[in-house]
Amino acid sequence: MKTIYKITATLLGIIHIPIVFVIFFGWILNDFWSYIYLAILTITLLCWQILGYCPVTKWEFDIRRKYMNIPNYHYEYLHYWGYKLLNVNIDPRKVQFYGSLFIVISIIVWFLK
Repeated sequence: MKTIYKITATLLGIIHIPIVFVIFFGWILNDFWSYIYLAILTITLLCWQILGYCPVTKWEFDIRRKYMNIPNYHYEYLHYWGYKLLNVNIDPRKVQFYGSLFIVISIIVWFLK
């Protein structure tokens, strides 16, 4: 059963990659895809502001907790992978604050273009 949890958590982590990529670089997309970019920005911002977290991240770490010894993990995707891959411990509140700021600016720029 641990193998299934590990595979599922890894797949959820992989799902984050295109989402993060679109958030950072979606402004490059053409007109049709720019609406998907705006939707992803808006959904991400609303989740962070209303729920206080990304639901995909919460789901991923709920599953990871079933096979790893991580206590009630309340961090963001970028914090976790930054620490795991680069051994950089970024304050998750800063990740959320600067991420929200980046998204708000991106939404404003999207409407001004």
